[in-house]
Amino acid sequence: MAKRRRGDNQQSSTPIAEPYNVLRLRLPLELFDMILDYFPKIPEKVILRNPIGVAPKYGERGKVLRALSKTSRLLRNAYLSLAWEHLDGCVIYPEATHGVWFKQVSKRLERVSKGLMKCPHLVQHVRVATVTLTRCSTETVLPAFAQCLEILPNLHTLQIIHAHSQMTTALKTWFEHKRYPQIRAIMLPSCAHNVLRACSEVTRVVCIEDDGGKLVSAIGSDCKKVEVLHGIRPSANIAKRLVKAAPLLKELEITTYTIYRNGDELLPSDIKILQNFKQLSSLTIRLERNFRKEKKDALIQAAREAIQNSSFRGEKVFLDKYAEPQNFNHDSVPKDQESD
Repeated sequence: MAKRRRGDNQQSSTPIAEPYNVLRLRLPLELFDMILDYFPKIPEKVILRNPIGVAPKYGERGKVLRALSKTSRLLRNAYLSLAWEHLDGCVIYPEATHGVWFKQVSKRLERVSKGLMKCPHLVQHVRVATVTLTRCSTETVLPAFAQCLEILPNLHTLQIIHAHSQMTTALKTWFEHKRYPQIRAIMLPSCAHNVLRACSEVTRVVCIEDDGGKLVSAIGSDCKKVEVLHGIRPSANIAKRLVKAAPLLKELEITTYTIYRNGDELLPSDIKILQNFKQLSSLTIRLERNFRKEKKDALIQAAREAIQNSSFRGEKVFLDKYAEPQNFNHDSVPKDQESD
């Protein structure tokens, strides 16, 4: 019979270290949510500046969420959907490619698009796509992106913060026969109007470059359900076409400022045409700060009369605001660095 050694019945005084993941799971998920609040999403005011890309800080949130989703089963269940909620193709890391930003964003957009097509368990999570479109490798990047959008069933918002003005033909080639009925809101420059034509069910359109005339044409032919339109500068011709193109329009924001000063100057007589909308209940005019008082007052009065005289019988809203100053800062990359 073996002898019992002294201390066999005593518990060890040395604590056994718990696995790292067990210790982590003791933290409430609300604490992680509070930490994530310090990693910002891309605000709309940055997109409205029509930059070629956004600062690296807007890419950190996705990195953190993807890291959390790979830590444990509990965190994966909690954060996998958030990690892939936003398809990012516009963040620029200057140090990564020695300033060749257009190669960086194009390769990333192609890589993410092809990656999602190989991962059907992730596509259901994507709800917002924010991208920069350049002329770099259009023969491979654009078809991959166009095809990827088709397989994202819950994508409701597409934000094209920049598209090169000389890639209209390329966009038509790869998007002409595509349809994205799941998309309900889109922000884009006028030169990307061929992408808008593929979004037949869209209800909210925001123009971030030029006077919006090309977008009005796309709305009239392919997007009959538009109810909200922001960022256009309607000349008499554009205003008349818009009344016919968007009969369901309820909310309109017009501006006296565009990134590129193409087209005619906005006149009070142009604004008065907008009173012909039958469903318009909200009208906002954004003015440049350096306008003379007489000119500003005339435009505001014309806009006020347009909404008052519209045939809509419910409550009406009129607002006048100043356009956001176009002073590019650390949030975005200015246009003068574009060379794609």
